[in-house]
Amino acid sequence: MAARVHISLYNLIVELETDTAYPDQLTDMANRTLNLFQNAVLTAKETGIDITDMELLDLEDDEDD
Repeated sequence: MAARVHISLYNLIVELETDTAYPDQLTDMANRTLNLFQNAVLTAKETGIDITDMELLDLEDDEDD
């Protein structure tokens, strides 16, 4: 059974997905995703990155070039 947990706030998106089924899968995945999200928010704050800035979306386009 595939499972996916997605958390987003403005331009910060954290998503975790797996095809592996195991006991407490959704609880584990939700906790891992929340931990990643919280660390990303703290890192953005510490480095002065404004996750509400729409220009951050352009970074995804640059990776494809």
